[in-house]
Amino acid sequence: IHPILGTSIVFHPLASILEEQGINCLGFQYKGFDRDEPFHKSIEDMASSFCESIQEMITDTEKNLTIMGYSMGAFVAYALVKELENKGYRCKLILLDRGISNSLDSGSEQHQQLLVQHLKGAALSFTPEMEARALALVKHNLAIQQHYTLQPSAIRASILALEAQQANRKVSMKAWK
Repeated sequence: IHPILGTSIVFHPLASILEEQGINCLGFQYKGFDRDEPFHKSIEDMASSFCESIQEMITDTEKNLTIMGYSMGAFVAYALVKELENKGYRCKLILLDRGISNSLDSGSEQHQQLLVQHLKGAALSFTPEMEARALALVKHNLAIQQHYTLQPSAIRASILALEAQQANRKVSMKAWK
């Protein structure tokens, strides 16, 4: 599950490598990224939407999944694994650079613009309408993340939490234990 930007394009290089190794990868986008539609209302709403998509794409015989979430996507991935386990799936969870605390320093207008510029550089074509929608989505997702309180509950999935060595701040991945 992707970060706050709203698209899985950030995982394209990794997904290409994994698919060369015979590992199927699915990528999701937050509502409102591609087209003018209402954004997800909450982390749980995102997880439910992705769960429905997984159930449509994955056959009943393929109930072993590895779910990966990066940054804000780690919260969504955790909620998604809880939902999938309740539906009989067996999951592994990989969390990248997201501690369980919700302190953010990324709410500044300048940082939001940098996020959208990063996304714009990765996209093949990015119209002014897409840029405006992406900025609105980032602002919306920042608000969701800032008001989100993780409700830890037991999951059966094993968790692998990875933290970048060069991160500009510590995110305390150990707290996911």
